[in-house]
Order: sequence, then structure tokens, then C-alpha cells
Amino acid sequence: MFFSPQFSLFNKTIGKTDFVLGWIPIGSSVEIFGKTTDIEEQRAIPEQDLPFAFFTKKLYQQVFIVFAPTIVYSIGVICSYIVLKSQNELWSFDYIFTYLKEVVLTMFGNDNDVLALKTLSNKYVGENNIVVFTYFLFSCTLLFCGLIDNFMNYLRLSASDSKIKNALTIALMFLPFIFVGWKVPALIFEYYTFGEFFNYLIDFLLGMLLFGSVLFFAAIIVLKLVKPKFLLR
Repeated sequence: MFFSPQFSLFNKTIGKTDFVLGWIPIGSSVEIFGKTTDIEEQRAIPEQDLPFAFFTKKLYQQVFIVFAPTIVYSIGVICSYIVLKSQNELWSFDYIFTYLKEVVLTMFGNDNDVLALKTLSNKYVGENNIVVFTYFLFSCTLLFCGLIDNFMNYLRLSASDSKIKNALTIALMFLPFIFVGWKVPALIFEYYTFGEFFNYLIDFLLGMLLFGSVLFFAAIIVLKLVKPKFLLR
């Protein structure tokens, strides 16, 4: 959970799984054992560990694991939408697509587009639900990146190996970066003043650190109570 350059806030090995809590509360990752299509790497895995390797799992299990983040992001989008809909009857699926389209146009537009986006935001979002609304947009961004990652996983795990597939995989790697690393931050700096952005950023990082830490330790407690096979190895 989170990034941990130089040091981590918590690092514990349970069974043969390393649980690490980082100190930069942006992003999380799971290094899945045996998630490789390389024959030599598969052969290097000890025979007693093969039942736990990703490539030995059934297809539906692999699909569920690969799509798990996208499922979570989708739940986040749906739940935040339900909350926003309950607070403002103007909310609808048509509005969602209209607003997201306006966001994308603003990313590639000018100051007039930023003003139009602010006007649209003020119409549908009040101060009482700004946190939920921000979470909704954040979840939509993660869902978009998750879908791209799922497609890239499909390309990497597919049996065929062609130059076209490799080129498409590389191209897709840059698509989330263009939005998350460039267009989204640029839009934020156009939408907010530097002071507002700094205050929101500090609140966001502290909130993520607190919320993520609670989820991290809660997951460890649940796993110890349930004791799945990978913790008993």
C-alpha cells in the first residue's frame, strides 16, 4: 500500500507474502507470484510452489485477479454517483457523460472552456458534497487507467507475440501518462489557485494516508482470521 522509497512505515512477512505500507500515499500495487509468460521463469519456480503461481490458475481466476482493481474502481464510481444523486436530483447518467466530456474538452481547450467547466460544476456540486464529487472524478480517472491496464495485461498474457501487439502495448503505456501525468495536473492548476491547490493537496495526502493505513491493517487482521492458503505456506 503506497510507495516506499528509502524506507517503509510498516513491513512484515506473513507466510511467504510481504505486506508493505509506504509513506507516499499515492498508488498501490500487488506483485503477483508467477505472473509471467516466460517459459524459463516458469520452469525456475519450485515444484511445491507451482499451485500458488498465477500461470497455473484457471482462466476465470486469472481474469478475476486481473480485473479486481477495475471492479473496485467501478464500485467507487457507482457508490459516489448514488450519494451525489441523493443530494442533487439534477444528477443523471446523461449529466455524467456531459460533464466528463466537458472535462476532456477543457484539458485540450482554452480559458473559456475552464470557465464553462466551473459554471457547470457550480450548477451540480455544492460545498456539502465536494469531497464525494472529487472522489467520483478520481474514481473515473482510475477506472479509465484500470481499463487500459486490463487491455495491456490481455496483450501481455496472450499467446501470440507480434510486433503489432508489442507496439500497441507501448502506445497504451503512454495514454494514461498523458492524462494522469500531464493533462489532469494542468487542468487542476487552471481550475484552482496555487493556495487552494496546496491546501487541497495536503488534505488529500493526509486523508489518503489515514484511510489507506486503516484499510491496510484491517486487511491484515482479516487475513489472519481467515487464514487463506498463501498465508499458511
